[in-house]
Amino acid sequence: MNPLPFEVAETKTLRRVGGAETNWHCLDVTCWNDTAWFSMFHGFCDGLGLNLFIEATLYNYFCIRDGKQYSVEGVRTPDSPVLPEEEKDSFARAYELPEDFNINLFGEKVLHLPGIDEKPLDYMSGVPVRVKVV
Repeated sequence: MNPLPFEVAETKTLRRVGGAETNWHCLDVTCWNDTAWFSMFHGFCDGLGLNLFIEATLYNYFCIRDGKQYSVEGVRTPDSPVLPEEEKDSFARAYELPEDFNINLFGEKVLHLPGIDEKPLDYMSGVPVRVKVV
């Protein structure tokens, strides 16, 4: 567990995840005016995991901003039980793998963090998420 603080930054510029700018966290949140960006290293979690985080973050943001408690139906909270499907690798859920399947992550460099390897930020890819506030 990373003991350094997780800090949201007010900036128009994306920050490299996994580097000094983000206190070595593999997840980053930046904002500017009415826009928020959620960046993560894909090895940290898959897209479903990030979506659950974004939903919970926005839920809490609007509860605090509006000064009221909204229904938590469909939103993961700290009190939500971990579902059996959430403990499975998303690749393994999509493809049938033999019981003894093992990926050797130590035999070769298969994962890297753009911030640590100093790759340009355009190497990072994004998927826009639009939220309609009602």
